[in-house]
Amino acid sequence: MLATQITDIVVHTSAGFGNLKSMQDFWKNTLGWKTPGYHVFIETDGTKHYLLPFNTPSNGVAGYNSHIINICYQGGVEKAGIDKRGQVIWKGKDTRTTEQKIAILEVIQEIRHYLATNGKVISKGLGIVGHRDFSPDKDGNGVVAPWERIKECPCFEAMTEYRQYTSPDRRDILPTIKTPSPAIVAPAFTHIHVVVKGDTLSKIANSYKVSLVDIYSKNNLTSTVIKIGQKLKI
Repeated sequence: MLATQITDIVVHTSAGFGNLKSMQDFWKNTLGWKTPGYHVFIETDGTKHYLLPFNTPSNGVAGYNSHIINICYQGGVEKAGIDKRGQVIWKGKDTRTTEQKIAILEVIQEIRHYLATNGKVISKGLGIVGHRDFSPDKDGNGVVAPWERIKECPCFEAMTEYRQYTSPDRRDILPTIKTPSPAIVAPAFTHIHVVVKGDTLSKIANSYKVSLVDIYSKNNLTSTVIKIGQKLKI
């Protein structure tokens, strides 16, 4: 995959404290994957394992892998008790150590440098998100609320924490490009949509079958908040 095609750096948790080998065995023997789930795996002590070159797709988020680079930190759960069968109950929790937080930032900067030196304009169209931010935005308000999440991964708000490393046009904007569908090509903006009660940017984008990011950038918006009567180029 080309650097210019990358739309998101995605942060994951392994949802457990197994080592790299146990995770690789799970990918191969249980899931039947021939390709790793992540580009980089970070242990609790901050040790970074580079599993794939950044120009090679991993298995991080089904349907999006030709447009993303995936980072995973070891952990992300805590014991919450024992069930009736004597099995440990786990729940999601941000368990990142100081070393892991530093390592994730280092890898994000490494990826940004890789993209910038290989043709990607990182000031446009680059998001840094969590795996859970790919959950469906059921109410169309531009935010994946806790009740909408398919999973908790990575158990913290990646979009907020790494906002300063995200390109301005992708701040607070959920990932939108999915493969194997063709990459979205911005259409000519010839229609004017007047915002009515109940409209959100996501609903408007879906209605016209255009990219939310395109509407956001072409209208020089500085936030996801829109007002009744506001005119938007579509």
